[in-house]
Amino acid sequence: MKIWFQDLQVNSVSNSSGIFSGDNIHLNWKHSRKTNDGFGSIQGNSNISKGNVHIVFDRDVVDVFKK
Repeated sequence: MKIWFQDLQVNSVSNSSGIFSGDNIHLNWKHSRKTNDGFGSIQGNSNISKGNVHIVFDRDVVDVFKK
């Protein structure tokens, strides 16, 4: 998606994005997202990964109380 406003160019709009013009009041404007990755990366040639179990110990409780 591309949006053009004279000299302003927007290449992408995500969940917490907004484009506003003029006098604006944004009540209860919230968004949060958290991602936990437990695999890491594989480097090199001809690598195979199968039958894996991935565990993430997430102790920060940021995503526990979602509304």
